[in-house]
Amino acid sequence: MGIGWTVSSRVWEPPAELLEIEARLKAATPGEWHVRDVDDDIDDERVVQREPDTRSRRFTPVCVLRILDVGIDMSAGNAALIAHAPTDLAALLAEVRRLAAY
Repeated sequence: MGIGWTVSSRVWEPPAELLEIEARLKAATPGEWHVRDVDDDIDDERVVQREPDTRSRRFTPVCVLRILDVGIDMSAGNAALIAHAPTDLAALLAEVRRLAAY
């Protein structure tokens, strides 16, 4: 019978897209991510990193967002979205599975 949960008298099969999202989430850098603002003489950047102390000189970057001079700085919102993506996705996936169990 495949992967699934019993729902009344039937088994719910998660769609392939859900399984692909879960696989990408599992393949990403584990743990919570945090945003660090880097403002030096060369670039303005926001770094998404694993460590909560965003002032430490040692950190593990997950990704770097460069602030481009295009009139509107969206990097703070973009960095926040990226930093919260793993926990947000995990919560959403858990809710989909919970709802599917009804």
